[in-house]
Amino acid sequence: MNKKNRIMESRVNPDYHGDAPYIRQLPERIAQTEAECIYKGRNDVYRMSLPSGRFVAVKAFKPLDWFHRFWYTVIEHDKARRSYDNAMELLHRGISTPTPVAWLAERSGRLKCRLYYLCAISDSLPIAEFITDDEIFDHSATKALAKFVATLHERGIIHNDLNNGNIRWRQADDAYLFELIDLNRMKFYPEGTQPPRQECLQNLTLFCDLTPQFRFFLKCYMAERHWPSGVIDEALRIKRKHDSHWKRKQALKRILRFKARLF
Repeated sequence: MNKKNRIMESRVNPDYHGDAPYIRQLPERIAQTEAECIYKGRNDVYRMSLPSGRFVAVKAFKPLDWFHRFWYTVIEHDKARRSYDNAMELLHRGISTPTPVAWLAERSGRLKCRLYYLCAISDSLPIAEFITDDEIFDHSATKALAKFVATLHERGIIHNDLNNGNIRWRQADDAYLFELIDLNRMKFYPEGTQPPRQECLQNLTLFCDLTPQFRFFLKCYMAERHWPSGVIDEALRIKRKHDSHWKRKQALKRILRFKARLF
């Protein structure tokens, strides 16, 4: 690690107090390959063993550009801190998520430059496997998913990236258990307050295409919310509008990438 960089801020879950000195040396631990990289992309994910013997997942966010260095130092809480705080709030409201362990912000000079979020390892799987594949579509699991998402909204929670990778599930006996990950983009209404109906319906557009499976999910979700069946038409209109916008956006990206290769 560059000597000019050091941990500027950190917060460690009190349940991991004994591991705190080790956690606060995270950048050096990664540089010394004491953490196993299990995913490399825009953000990297590592698996690491703590001195207590517990394993944690480490999300190393991509290095910040100069705008976001200033923004996250001066204006707004950074992604790692939001992930930790949002995880704590989810647990407070009775929604499962891997136990938050710590967040850290590394700085260059006075500005934050690298962000890290640590949480407990989870063996839950993405819901994609049972809600998007025709051959293994699971009606019982989808009903349980609808109940879970309805519970989120009834408890004033909007996950702004509610896709089929960020909702995880596992089965325990006859029960389907769900949890949320990738928590830095969330909105919490005051406890006892629910999001407006249109915001809830918009929040359903990200994890599945407009398929018979999605229509079945919608029917189950409406039943859980005790909304009239006519609201399904409103939900389908919002879904079609979202998907059309997404397809146009992807087409534009392909055109821009093609032009970039030409020049």
